[in-house]
Amino acid sequence: MRCSRCLRYWQVAALGAGSTMGAGAHLLLGAAALQAAGPAVVVSFLVAGLAALCSGLCYAELGARIPRAGGAYSYALVALGQLPAFFVGWLNIFESVFATASLARGLSMFVDSAANNTMSDWFTTTMPINVNHFSPYFDLFAFLIVLALGGRVYTGVYKESLNVQAFRKLLRDQ
Repeated sequence: MRCSRCLRYWQVAALGAGSTMGAGAHLLLGAAALQAAGPAVVVSFLVAGLAALCSGLCYAELGARIPRAGGAYSYALVALGQLPAFFVGWLNIFESVFATASLARGLSMFVDSAANNTMSDWFTTTMPINVNHFSPYFDLFAFLIVLALGGRVYTGVYKESLNVQAFRKLLRDQ
């Protein structure tokens, strides 16, 4: 069974831009470049661009060898086997978890700075964390964002699984 094309060109372009341009590119990159990297941020962009080019070439080669559409997991499964594909699948899950957490933290920092740091002041007084290399407070706003996004993903997955089960039942009954 093949998937039908249901997205237009602009929707695919928006999906690609949305998956590559998160809060890190807009909110956290400037602060990190100012505090840690300085002028070396240009070199890091060149290295990241070279890595992205190599990754794109690898996907293009695998896409030419494998006639079906897929992501990193399916390519690793066909090219390397089940064990490396297992690790690639879990790495994809970890990537999503860390990307969501950093997006929520960046959004929380943005809202806090727009609110004149009232959230961070309140969080620091009510929920302090006294551990080195961690935030000085528990970011409740970011936590709630992660919970809301997780609930949205869960309801979407639940609806899709119901649709798939109904479709399988329909095929089985015929």
